[in-house]
Formats: sequence, C-alpha cells, structure tokens
Amino acid sequence: LKRDIFAYFPCGIIELYGLTEGIITTLEPEDAEGRWASVGRPLIGTDLRILDEDSRELPHGVAGEIVSRGRISMPGYWRRDDANAEAEYIDAAGLQWLRSGDIGYVDEEGFLYIVDRKKDMILSGGQNVYPQDIEAVLVQHAQVSDVAVIGIPSARWGESPLALVVTTAGATTAEGE
Repeated sequence: LKRDIFAYFPCGIIELYGLTEGIITTLEPEDAEGRWASVGRPLIGTDLRILDEDSRELPHGVAGEIVSRGRISMPGYWRRDDANAEAEYIDAAGLQWLRSGDIGYVDEEGFLYIVDRKKDMILSGGQNVYPQDIEAVLVQHAQVSDVAVIGIPSARWGESPLALVVTTAGATTAEGE
C-alpha cells in the first residue's frame, strides 16, 4: 500500500513518525524504495535510541522501546510529575530522553522500523512476544480473514498469547486448529 501511495503522488510524499510531544523521524521519497516498512531516519538535531526492558541500549536490528531527544521534543508535561516519570528516561550522562511507548528497531543505515506498541507487548515466560508477529503469520492461512492476538493471564508463564480468529466464509476448521 505504501509503495502504491508513493507512486500515485509523483510530486513526492514525506512520511513523518513521532508523537504529539515531538516528531522523531522522516522518510524522504528517495529513501523509500526498498525500505517500505521503515518510517525513516531521525530528523537533524534528533537523537534516537532503542532500549530494552532495563533501559539498556540495544544494537542495530534488535527491537526495543524507542526513545528520542532533540530540539523539538517537549521538556515535560506541565505540572504532571507522574506523567513525566513515566515518559522520561535519564541516561548515564544525565540527558533526558522521551519514551515513545512504541517498539521498534534501527537498521545498520539508521532507518527506524516500528514493530508494535509497548502496551500491546505480551511478557510470556520472560520473553517479549509481539502480537503483530503472530497476527502476520496467522492471517496468511487460507481460512483466516482476520485475527487479533491478546495477552491473557497464565499461572505458568505470567501471560500467554491468545489468538481471536475470524474464519473466511465457508471455512471448515476444527476446534484445535
């Protein structure tokens, strides 16, 4: 779909990714070809990091929470210490970063890819499970027209993924499928 949209508007489209609290990346038309899943590279003056659950920086290609800082990021929420505590990350140098709540990774060339929302992530047996990954596989089945994956409580794993599947008209599936 993204490729079709870029082709339909030959004058060029510049894709932006960010939050109300600050724009983080831009995907220029000349960079889009071959990177259709990317939302671009950080804007000039914007720094971007990917952090694990313990706020450690992750290497290229590994998904974690997207944090950013820059001239166009907000300094904080007005009189909302609780919201600020949740939204900010202070690094070892004392610099303030804004947590996006999004899960993504950066490739070797610095292009950002969004994987999921942090609140949607399922923590199962100490592993991060992203519903979008499971949904992408299940929806490829010929008898599946739509699917949503959610986390449900599990005494053994903490949370377990549960797929809610809508089958195609006339599908014949057994309960265990």
